[in-house]
Amino acid sequence: MGYSSVATVSKHLDNLEIAGLIRRKDNKSRSIEVVGRSRDPLRTRRPANQAEEKWLVQEVDRQFELYEEGGNDAQLDELFVLVGALKILGLTGPFTIFAERLRQIQDADG
Repeated sequence: MGYSSVATVSKHLDNLEIAGLIRRKDNKSRSIEVVGRSRDPLRTRRPANQAEEKWLVQEVDRQFELYEEGGNDAQLDELFVLVGALKILGLTGPFTIFAERLRQIQDADG
């Protein structure tokens, strides 16, 4: 495959294991078992760390501020997508807060 870094290969193996596509036995070399395909596309990525979650919440807040300064329908659609992503990622606290902001915007535009 042409990978020159052991760390790169290890990261790919970690992602395959998280996705449920392989199983490693006792973290020994040459002990990889192919176990099938994951049906859950959300399991194919590692969970976000705290810094990434914080960045995402700050970015959603920034997008709300831009919209509230005079946004358009396309920006509002984007906000719905971003808030939905928070729910999918399991960030229920920020999702609840931003979903309420969306309801307020809809009520004001109503």
